Amino acid sequence: MGEQPLRVLACGDVEGRLNALFNRVQTIQKKTGQFDLLLCVGEFFGTTPEAEAEWQQYKTGAKKGASVWKTTCFYHDNTPRNCFRTS
Repeated sequence: MGEQPLRVLACGDVEGRLNALFNRVQTIQKKTGQFDLLLCVGEFFGTTPEAEAEWQQYKTGAKKGASVWKTTCFYHDNTPRNCFRTS
């Protein structure tokens, strides 16, 4: 049999709501199975203190993201943010 097609999930602005993003991703994965790539377009990082606190929890490993990524790097306004492991 041939190669399986690349399975991509896309989302719009996250605006720092990482808990909501990862919960939604996990819900979708339970219904449809794993996918190969999550493509986030638009404003990813939030500007509120709450969004920064949420980011720090994932960055330090205190919280884990959806099991779609091993290592992820985020770029915002052409400025790289730190990489972090989600699994």
